[in-house]
Amino acid sequence: MGIVIAVVGEPDVTTGVILPELDRLDSPSRVGGSASFKATYDALVFVPFTNEVVDVIVTSVNDSGVFGQAGPLKVFIEQSVCNPFRSNTEPAGL
Repeated sequence: MGIVIAVVGEPDVTTGVILPELDRLDSPSRVGGSASFKATYDALVFVPFTNEVVDVIVTSVNDSGVFGQAGPLKVFIEQSVCNPFRSNTEPAGL
């Protein structure tokens, strides 16, 4: 389980099987021409875990929390779990 980032190598695909025509309740015509193939492949997969620390690009901030993007994953960090932080709009005093 996870988000497939890339398929590595060449997939192994079996010979296809033509599926029988299917009756569709919402159409008077018959639907046919479908085929089924079994494919196996190796993949680079992104599997985020609960409480895992990942780099996030912040996309927006509001009163309820922080929204961000970690690769293909959209992230929301609720304000109640954030440590109090100072706004980045003012330069830090030295």
